[in-house]
Amino acid sequence: MSSLVSPHLIIITFNPDPQADVIVLSSDLTSFSVRRSSLRNGSDVFDGLFAASHPNGEKDSKTGLPIIRVDETEEALDLLLRFITPNQKRPNLLTMPFDVASEILRLGDKFGVELMKEIAFVRLYALAPTHVVQVLELALLHRELSLAQKALSHMDQTRFTQERKAGGIVVFGHSHLISSLSNGSLGSLGIDSLIGLFKLEEKVLTGESTRGALSSSYTFN
Repeated sequence: MSSLVSPHLIIITFNPDPQADVIVLSSDLTSFSVRRSSLRNGSDVFDGLFAASHPNGEKDSKTGLPIIRVDETEEALDLLLRFITPNQKRPNLLTMPFDVASEILRLGDKFGVELMKEIAFVRLYALAPTHVVQVLELALLHRELSLAQKALSHMDQTRFTQERKAGGIVVFGHSHLISSLSNGSLGSLGIDSLIGLFKLEEKVLTGESTRGALSSSYTFN
């Protein structure tokens, strides 16, 4: 899946490598001059792309360098390459907006870059008080218990009402779940229990299951 981040949120700052031996081409046809070794060291995904590429494949018309196409936008690819290639400026952790942090997490997960995921989780932890619902959803999707608990600690009924979200793992709006979250009853649950609870709550709200099933599966204090 390609990036959905607004181009206004990411400033393109990638510095082309003067010793580049390959061109990485984004889905919107922006070229990035990089060394193969940097890409291979940074992500096993690129190692696989090189292995699958044909020796006489596509070449850049200006430099003659081989081209590797990646299904990511210019903004997303710029962000990824700034983390996996040397001598690049990375986003400021202290001022990084939520959309950029979530995009770093997505890219880190897709390309197997643990540093990106770690940085994203640190920033999302700091953003939890102001982006409760979004952070909780990412925490559950990535099975990050401490991040989920951090988001839960900032839940309240007003925020649930204002940020109700449907269509993903997290679905909010039912008074039973709201009151349980608000009084901290879920704080001691493990990540599997939290994920199971929200999936079951979603089924209840969409009519696929009953409130009795939720009540019998989880006991609230």
